[in-house]
Amino acid sequence: MRFNLLGPLEVLDDHGPLALGGIRQRATLGFLLLHANRTVATSRLLTAVWGEESPATARKVLQNAVAALRRTLAAGVSQHDVRLETSAPGYVLRVPAGCVDWHRHQALVDLGRAELSAGERESGVARLREALGLWRGPVLADLAESGVRWPELSVIRSARLDVLEERVEAELGAGLHQQIVGELAAETGADPTRERLCGQLMLALYRCGRHADALTVYRRTRQRLVEDLGLDPGYELQQLEQAILNHEEALLLPGARDGGAAPGTAVFTPADVRSGPAAVTGPGTVESAENKLVSVLMTRAQLDPQHESADDAECVADILGTVDSIVREEVARHGGFVHGAIGSVRMAVFGVPHTHEDDAQRAVRAALAIRERTAALASSDTRAVQLNTAAAVTTGQALIAPPGDDAQARLTGAVVDQCQQLLAFVPPATVRVCEITLQASGRAFTCFPAVDHLGGGHVTAARCTEIPRTHCTPFFGRTRELEVLHDLLSDVHTRGRGHLVTVFGEPGIGKSRLMEEFGESLLTCPEQARWVLGRVSALDEGEGHGTLRQLVRSLARIVPGDSSPAALEKLAATVDQLDVDRTTAEWLLAQLTRAADPGVRVLPAAYAGQVMSALRHALEEEAAHRPLVVIVEDLHRAGKPLLNLVEQLVSPGTAPMLVIATARPELQFRLPHWGGGKPSSSAITLERLDDASMDGMLEALLRVPRTSAVTGGQHRIPTVGRTELRECVGGNPRFAEEYARLLRSGIPLLWDRVAPGLGVWRRTAGAASPVLPVPQQVHSVIAARLDDLPADEKAVLHDMAVFGSGATAEVIAAMGQRGTDQANQCLARLERRELVHRLRHGRTGPMANEYCFPHPLIQAVAYSQIPLSSRVARHHRAAAWLMERGLTHPGPLPIPPLPPTLPVDSVPLDGNGKPTLR
Repeated sequence: MRFNLLGPLEVLDDHGPLALGGIRQRATLGFLLLHANRTVATSRLLTAVWGEESPATARKVLQNAVAALRRTLAAGVSQHDVRLETSAPGYVLRVPAGCVDWHRHQALVDLGRAELSAGERESGVARLREALGLWRGPVLADLAESGVRWPELSVIRSARLDVLEERVEAELGAGLHQQIVGELAAETGADPTRERLCGQLMLALYRCGRHADALTVYRRTRQRLVEDLGLDPGYELQQLEQAILNHEEALLLPGARDGGAAPGTAVFTPADVRSGPAAVTGPGTVESAENKLVSVLMTRAQLDPQHESADDAECVADILGTVDSIVREEVARHGGFVHGAIGSVRMAVFGVPHTHEDDAQRAVRAALAIRERTAALASSDTRAVQLNTAAAVTTGQALIAPPGDDAQARLTGAVVDQCQQLLAFVPPATVRVCEITLQASGRAFTCFPAVDHLGGGHVTAARCTEIPRTHCTPFFGRTRELEVLHDLLSDVHTRGRGHLVTVFGEPGIGKSRLMEEFGESLLTCPEQARWVLGRVSALDEGEGHGTLRQLVRSLARIVPGDSSPAALEKLAATVDQLDVDRTTAEWLLAQLTRAADPGVRVLPAAYAGQVMSALRHALEEEAAHRPLVVIVEDLHRAGKPLLNLVEQLVSPGTAPMLVIATARPELQFRLPHWGGGKPSSSAITLERLDDASMDGMLEALLRVPRTSAVTGGQHRIPTVGRTELRECVGGNPRFAEEYARLLRSGIPLLWDRVAPGLGVWRRTAGAASPVLPVPQQVHSVIAARLDDLPADEKAVLHDMAVFGSGATAEVIAAMGQRGTDQANQCLARLERRELVHRLRHGRTGPMANEYCFPHPLIQAVAYSQIPLSSRVARHHRAAAWLMERGLTHPGPLPIPPLPPTLPVDSVPLDGNGKPTLR
């Protein structure tokens, strides 16, 4: 006897189908088959057959249906041990394996998936095709037509589409796009909101040469999603559309990429489009030795030697194991990694493999968190009652070598020894930092200076970091952008619809300063608009939970320092002012309380979606009664949920509000579609300040001598030429701040007090170099941008830093021993990232299409990252390439001194041991 669920319900024996009774009997059998060999409670059967409101006679009717089913099953010629038994609290249908088509379908799917995982593509696809061939229509189609809406039916329908998508993906990888286009078109027509299926149809159409049809599928899917759900397609489908528009090579099969027609073996994934064929390794990969500015954290956990637990080796090991877990968790949470351990001392490194702008600050925050959690452990565990942790943080130059046999990057440099020396002078339960760390992160912490010969200071606590007002830069050169924002706000108020404007700009260009000025100007604008502000912090990347908390608190006017009762009272007053019914108000208050309460330090991930939904509702209600501005800063760090929230705030049908997002250009590389072509969005790009604005800013910043934060003394500001200082700053307001701070803290400075390796670059680069050392914060900002590059692009940028202005793809190819086409592609991508510029001088020949750096500091930082031996080897290759062609270098070429043991090959040297360039 066989039972078929994948279509109209059927019961078959050796002579054909058996007759079933009415809808109640068929529904009872169908539900029991879905839960075959499991007891189904009578109450569940009653709900399945009659719905939530069953009649008084339902139980008697069900018993009659069960009795009729027993007679039908007993009449079958081949029963195969099929039995319908009474089993408290209901019934169980005993069915042997293989008698139900749904069970056979699942067995075939499991077998097909296993074969695909083992690389047996052909047999795996055949198994999945056989499994899908068991379907004769929608699951239990006759019952569905009668109004049955069981959740189990939706699960089975979705499972079928999952299998179909897996089979199609394997067939696309095998080059069978021609054969499956028709089937995909029919499936997407039946379910046009299934994004993965639509993406597979787009890819199949593209590979068939039907590019316009592929884009039509995308537009149809997007229109359906917007009209039905108010949502745009997901990120992967948008990336696929962009790849089709750009005719990216990653869309083709491997055989087609090489010019052949043989089917390939790789399956397309959205990652192929994002990275492109030339992206060899990911950002931050340690592929070769490199100089880096890192922060080293060392912690020492100690038990009081007089405590009874100190003599128990097992007890000490257990306590130190707990401390080790705390250290690893906090270091990882702040973006570092634990490099090693000796006894009770743990060493962590920040800035490897990826440089962050605030590595020193991250290391100090991790140290404070470790100290706090260790103190909590000591108060809760009687064995660790005398436990304390001392920590030291130093920042400086280190040489990072590729991973060895232990798969861990190797780190060498005096910064490690300095940290070890500093830790020896740290009292229990104290965090000590070196002078460079103090200069880099002192504004984020409360601290007091150390009085011994090692310098630096003791950090006691972190200052509040929720939207800090750290901008001391005078407001220059952004009047036009400020007027544009006010015009957009007026337009939103007049037209009654939302608008999203994204303010793009490189790090330090003044995006946050513009938002601060715009927010303050709203206090006096005629529209009397409210503004809500949140920022995606570096430690909140991807999740966005901290940003949600900031937005909720800003909406409720909760300020740092408010107690939990005061904050919740403000939130309740904010919700009361919204024009919503009582039930909605209670729901909003319950959800937003999770984010508004200062006593809750971390928003649980399980509640993030509910809080996001409540926040969106509250913002829409607020915007319905008065102009509202929502500002989200540093959106390039945001993950998918927060990006979706920002777009949904201005989707069709929402209340009028102006949503302003600030972001770096990286957002456009992640999401090329962002804000493009939509009537409710626009973009502003902040350019570098002109010379007049920069002169005014520098004059204001340097007008008053600055008092030292460490010694309390005053320093005379040295005289620096305006043109030289302007060249160093390069129109970047943040760089102007840092240079002004450097000048006001006293010059000259030791080279180890600034960015690593830049002393060499400054002494050898000639007239084209800056006249001042590069401040550490400026170096960190630029180094973080460079670490975002794929390995091949970063290597090309290093070659350019050695050669200087006037580099071409040919010389870059020779220096890096790579192909000219690869060099051209990397230079083009670097130009898009605004890290290099093409010189427009109309030359022809081997020096045509020359590239230069838009800012000398980019060259300086890139040059400082290259170890000396690699730097000299690059110089040799560049010199040899020029000499072979009888060319001269178009600009000054910095040449470091050569180590006496380094082979020079055939490159002639001058009297100082430097390569001679003609």
